[in-house]
Amino acid sequence: MFFREITEARRDEFVSKGVKARYFFPHRLYYLPKCGPDGFVSAERLFPDAVPNQLWQVVLYAAPTAIADLPPELFFDDDVIWHQQHLGRAGLVATANLVLRGDTLYTNNHLSDLVQRISRRRELKTRIENRFKGWNHMLLNGILNFAVERNLKRILTPTAELVISMTDPKRRQAINRELFDRIYDHHVCAYFGAARAGLWWVVDVSQHRDRLVEPVKNQAGSTIKARTICIYHDVERGIGHAGIDQKLEAYANTNAAQALEEMLSVERRVGIRTTYNVVGLFLPDVRASIARDGHCIAFHSFDHRAGAGAAHRFEQFLATRVLGGRRRYARVMRKAMRRLLPAPLRGAVPQLEACRRIDYRIKGYHPCQSALTPELIDANLCYYNFEWLAIPAERIGSQTPHVENRVVKMPVQFDDFGLYYYGVKYQNWEQRALKTIEENELVIFGLQDCYSQYWLPGYSRMLERICQWGTFKTLDQLAAETFLASAE
Repeated sequence: MFFREITEARRDEFVSKGVKARYFFPHRLYYLPKCGPDGFVSAERLFPDAVPNQLWQVVLYAAPTAIADLPPELFFDDDVIWHQQHLGRAGLVATANLVLRGDTLYTNNHLSDLVQRISRRRELKTRIENRFKGWNHMLLNGILNFAVERNLKRILTPTAELVISMTDPKRRQAINRELFDRIYDHHVCAYFGAARAGLWWVVDVSQHRDRLVEPVKNQAGSTIKARTICIYHDVERGIGHAGIDQKLEAYANTNAAQALEEMLSVERRVGIRTTYNVVGLFLPDVRASIARDGHCIAFHSFDHRAGAGAAHRFEQFLATRVLGGRRRYARVMRKAMRRLLPAPLRGAVPQLEACRRIDYRIKGYHPCQSALTPELIDANLCYYNFEWLAIPAERIGSQTPHVENRVVKMPVQFDDFGLYYYGVKYQNWEQRALKTIEENELVIFGLQDCYSQYWLPGYSRMLERICQWGTFKTLDQLAAETFLASAE
């Protein structure tokens, strides 16, 4: 894991380059192979042929000395750090999205939730605004360093006019134009002396090389320790067996609420946090109880209606089409859904899009029946701001999580399906589960609420045994660590 660091001792270097002393704060920079909030949406609007691997995110953290007197929980307050890009680390100040195309670096979405939303913590407002008012100057220096390290020729940053034009029309009336002018026009011109070309500010990297305060590149060890255990629960009630197993469907619908409460109670007693992949239709009903104990929440599709059989028909259809960018892919996919889905599913909506209508910030996705439908191409996941995808390990050919096309692929080693489908006895299933956990440094496995009658009676005893073997993490935590480990 690489990062760049600028310490307090280098304040005068910024001052000598025209940055006001009060704008400086010691900080660390991470260059992540990650899209960032709406990063791919913006990239695709600007460049219809954009692909995820062109995108980067620069993440700016204040140094520990700069936040020592601040409450750590501030940096994990979802009302303040609204975009939740902290990656589990205290000190997040700002982020920017980058698009690297040839020898040109395009930037967009420069934001500091901490500074721009600190009014929600009135007791800290003055301190935060005074200390981190220069966040965009530090960010611009980090962006220039990114370009210098890669021998790029130019940086193009959007004008306020361009940024506003790409903003959702429903939000434009609420835009603080003065804020946008300051971030995208005034700061850029003051720091770089950029030249305007249409709707962009153009920065010649070679001409501005002397403006750079070069950060020191450091390396830290990975935070993924030996023997990490990740448990996820698919919360789908009986919807996954509708029309397949009426008895199980009825049982699951009747007992889902009680099963969920028992799962939460066991994990609360043992003191672990897990991941709950919830069918979007049910999320409003269960979210509060899951979040109360600090568990991670992800999506398990929107309505559990596109399964493996449909995926096979999609693949056959799409294999006959020559596809261009993500937009054309999406159009062809919608046509395929109308033509090839079984009659009961022809009204199905695109799952990712529907999930985002329910919640904008949830990071993870586990497809129903673990089926990789054509909708789940990496570009679509990026477009809808999903950061990780949990799928069987054999589907991704790896036993460890890794970043692929700006999405963390989470390899699932086993689940509880065999208890139901193959009639495996719980004792035999548990023995195999324990053996898998013992033999692997990282294990991700799933337990579904609809099969809770098979595993829930022994769940507490199993957890008490394996909690001595390693550290439990949520899939959000694991994704954050994987992104950080991939920092360049």
